[in-house]
Amino acid sequence: MSTVIHPVFFSSLRIIRMASWMLFLPFPLMLFILTSAPAGNKFSSVFIILSAIFIFIGVIWYVLSKRIYKASSFELGEDSVGEREQFLGNYFKEIKYHDIKEIAIGQGPFQQKYGLGNIFIRSYASSPGANVNTGITLFDIKDAKEIYETIQRKRAKS
Repeated sequence: MSTVIHPVFFSSLRIIRMASWMLFLPFPLMLFILTSAPAGNKFSSVFIILSAIFIFIGVIWYVLSKRIYKASSFELGEDSVGEREQFLGNYFKEIKYHDIKEIAIGQGPFQQKYGLGNIFIRSYASSPGANVNTGITLFDIKDAKEIYETIQRKRAKS
């Protein structure tokens, strides 16, 4: 019998993440130049257009994130943990508990506020580089600590 876990999509959390992403882009600089440039300046028009593009990208990112969250799920089985993603196709990735090399848990400041967390699972096939295809990340899940401990127990039994 397997347990299915879905990531939690909080609109306010996504908006906070999107806003923090915008702060690291040149948006503050564009805003400063826009407000200090005289009216009719060629640069002010360029910055208005660039600002609109960045806001549009943020809105698209929000909409796509919502769909990705709805299309993603994680399964804790008796002998394996799996990740299912049905956004653009139907993908399922599974790692047997005895093949888990490393498991880690993480929780950012915004996730702490909402009681969410991430669990990172690497198998023996994982490389030390950032190859995301060889591991599983259970992202933005509730009760991450309990799920982490459950995976650790099942891993120890296998």
